[in-house]
Amino acid sequence: MKNLKFVILFFGLLMFSCVNDSASSSNNTETQTFESIDGTYSYEETGFFTSITVRGSSWTGKTTLYGSSEYESGLMQGKDLYDSSGYAKIGYVNGKTIYTSMGGKSVHLSKK
Repeated sequence: MKNLKFVILFFGLLMFSCVNDSASSSNNTETQTFESIDGTYSYEETGFFTSITVRGSSWTGKTTLYGSSEYESGLMQGKDLYDSSGYAKIGYVNGKTIYTSMGGKSVHLSKK
């Protein structure tokens, strides 16, 4: 009789453990959502507008300062933006923001 109680207790704990593991793994799946960094990010203030579009392993950008525009492009390595040579890191993506600098000023571009 003692052995039967032990076996029932053991299988009961085993079943509880399996159900609990299953529930926690489904919760982990729900909270691990992947959001692509691809998209267009922009920043604007009086007389100045800049936008960067990230697509896959590259980015393109346009900066307009008092009506005069410049275009640039570069490479993506993970969430980091590099110049076209791939050697100089110029910024990074964190969430829905690109952090970079232009003209010695820190600029944060927001995703549209």
